Amino acid sequence: MKKLTSVCLIVFSFIFISNISWEHNRLDEYAQHTYYYSKNVNKALESTKKTTKKDNQEVLVKMGIGKLSAGTVRLSATNLNITKGKTSTLKLYGSSIKAVATSNSRVAIIYKNGLVKAVSKGTCFVAIKGTNNKIYKCIVNVESPHLNVKKIKIAVSESFDINLVGTKKTKKFSVKNSNIASVKQTGVVVGNKVGKTRVYCKSDGKYYACDVEVTLKVKSLKNKKVSIIGDSISSLDMYIPGDYKAFYPYKEVWELKDTWWKMVIEATGMKLLKNCSWSTSKVTGDSTSLTNGYVATSYKRIADLSSKGVTPDVIIVYIGTNDFGRGAPLGEWIYDRYNLVDKSYVYNFDEAYALMLKKIKDTYPKAEVFCCTLTPIAAYGVLPYTYINKKGTSLDEYNYVIRNIARIYGYKVFDLHSCGFGTDNFDKYMADGKAHPNVKGMKVIRNKILKELDKYYK
Repeated sequence: MKKLTSVCLIVFSFIFISNISWEHNRLDEYAQHTYYYSKNVNKALESTKKTTKKDNQEVLVKMGIGKLSAGTVRLSATNLNITKGKTSTLKLYGSSIKAVATSNSRVAIIYKNGLVKAVSKGTCFVAIKGTNNKIYKCIVNVESPHLNVKKIKIAVSESFDINLVGTKKTKKFSVKNSNIASVKQTGVVVGNKVGKTRVYCKSDGKYYACDVEVTLKVKSLKNKKVSIIGDSISSLDMYIPGDYKAFYPYKEVWELKDTWWKMVIEATGMKLLKNCSWSTSKVTGDSTSLTNGYVATSYKRIADLSSKGVTPDVIIVYIGTNDFGRGAPLGEWIYDRYNLVDKSYVYNFDEAYALMLKKIKDTYPKAEVFCCTLTPIAAYGVLPYTYINKKGTSLDEYNYVIRNIARIYGYKVFDLHSCGFGTDNFDKYMADGKAHPNVKGMKVIRNKILKELDKYYK
């Protein structure tokens, strides 16, 4: 009997001690939970010191450690702007969703979980009924964005405005092939060369496309063979005769596609026959040479315009800048095309320019010839911030000679002088800041020539 009593006492004691230990563990867990609970509450309140008491309560609700009062039940939004085909989710804070409805299912529909789907353009409202039996409404505006055009056709150097209408959301434009056309973030598309590409506009995660075709306005020049008489501005190593000297490649003007004349050729569809451009060369000088083409009036330079018996259909003359810079006298030549003779050195610019055009006329009578006026420069030998050389002669006077002599021979003029170069933008358009265009400058020349061509072939 005593043994049984002792066993009972031992079992009872063990159970009593176990209960005390279990209660102690529960107290520890409660204390730990209370610590983290208080820590989260304090953290939430610290992050909302500048908010109202109502805002603080909503923060606690979002953290899952508090409840909104009945008077603060609300929707996450009362106005929604959704793109057609897109979705947005409405949340009911302070209550659970009991039922949903829409005023126009053709515009937008709503699901039991608060998901709103935009169906078609228009405005309607959706309603959510909470478990508190109150109804909360949200106005839904469905946008149906679209480009103002789906297909455009522009000429090289022309522009067209593309716009995404029907939305107030942000837009971002891009182009598939920037060599054919470029697009600004304002939606302005500019044709660069003949071809087809596509412009995209991205808004709210969706792409809208417009097909772009860049065409040639001056169709009469397509497939015609063109030769060029020029100086350093038109030179490019490996694309001029082997005994000529080139200025380019220089800085960013490194490849054929970077030159103004290649841009013009691509835009018009012409084919290059010969580029007879020699760096630092002039119009004035020895016009009698048969072996040295440095001087543009020489027989050698004129003969180089052809290739293996093939003569050019088109000749572009863009030379005279070095004559201006070095102060070649303008002269007082009487405009008589038949009163011109070769000399070992032709000093006057007007006489030399006339002799050069006469030789072109005699050698290539069927060629269509375009004479370019000289663009402003800031090179050595020119008075600072003026277009007057050190001999006191202005660039306008040289260009006056070019225009008049070209007219005498019945040749057309590209007025490059008015292309847009000036003392305020040499750093922007000149690779050397003085006289030699960078790629942007080459494009300016290209665009001006194309505009002049459009004027002649309208």
